[in-house]
Amino acid sequence: GPLPATNPDGSVRNPQHMHLPVPHVPTPVVDKPPAEPDVVRPEEALENFLSEYGAPAEKCRDGLLNAISETEESLAAIHAWDRGQGLRKCHSRTVVKTRRSRAKIKAFLKGLEPPKEPAKKRKKPKKAKVKVKAKGGLE
Repeated sequence: GPLPATNPDGSVRNPQHMHLPVPHVPTPVVDKPPAEPDVVRPEEALENFLSEYGAPAEKCRDGLLNAISETEESLAAIHAWDRGQGLRKCHSRTVVKTRRSRAKIKAFLKGLEPPKEPAKKRKKPKKAKVKVKAKGGLE
């Protein structure tokens, strides 16, 4: 007799299924990811800000830049004093903790790119302490 019909993968076709209708499976519609928002260059953002708010914005910008400058000078003086006292780090927590946000604001007010975020430091795991008895044996 005739050889059985085969599928492309080599399996034998079932002749009883040859005349059954093939169901239509619609292709799923995949939504495109949302478009990235337009990135505004820092100098353009500053220009837009100053043109929208005018002279008062320029006055506020100058005052804020001056305050940031004075804070940076104070921080440098604190560091110098700490070093003079033999201290390794600045102990003015608020001034140190707000340094990054001041740098970002200063960059915006000057129309510059914001500073890069530093990589987060990993804390080293603490080593387990071994207690020693008074007579020298381990507990």
